[in-house]
Amino acid sequence: MSDGGDLILATFGPLRVGYDERVLEPRLWTLLQADWAVEQAAHLARGPVLELCCGAGQIGQVVALRTGRDLVQVDASAVACRHARANARRNGLAERVAVRRAEITAADRPDLGRHAFQLVLADPPYVPTADCDAFPDDPLLAIDGGPEGLDVVEVVAASIAHHLAPDGVALLQVRGPAQVDALEARDLVGLEVADIRSHDAERAVALLRPSPDAGRSAPGAGQHLAG
Repeated sequence: MSDGGDLILATFGPLRVGYDERVLEPRLWTLLQADWAVEQAAHLARGPVLELCCGAGQIGQVVALRTGRDLVQVDASAVACRHARANARRNGLAERVAVRRAEITAADRPDLGRHAFQLVLADPPYVPTADCDAFPDDPLLAIDGGPEGLDVVEVVAASIAHHLAPDGVALLQVRGPAQVDALEARDLVGLEVADIRSHDAERAVALLRPSPDAGRSAPGAGQHLAG
């Protein structure tokens, strides 16, 4: 990487991942999401994987490597996108990984195709604003989820509902099972929670499927996606 942060290299599952202090440091616990995605992919129709809020790209790229599927990665941060592209090259995935920078709202998402993906991954900012000071080394854009931690998560859920195939699944990182309950209480339009796997009380992944009301329009939202 040029201009800016010093490159850090780390092992993430089967990958060698580069990043710097301007993006979220890869956490090994997030392999939970990648491993679960690989399990799910074995039962899904062929097709590319979509990852929203990809950061440096490591989670989706583990899935691409282990499943042989193509991968589309999206993030609002130009720095994160550069790292994701570099990591795809570093791990021999450049021909199967497309990285796109986009600031996405529920009303203004990139044209990736409605119902185009069997498998969607997302790790949105989900920390309540008041708690962000507890993570001084993390870029605010990558963790600040608004007053309750759900503002960006709602936007991501709306985008998942738009892009997810009717027989597909999505895996969404959240701040523990309690945040899933809070998100469902806000009306998770177009999706339903099918399962949750927790690393601990504040780190979990929710398995989402299209719900019977998936034809309803997703609500508008003003926050942008970020990784």
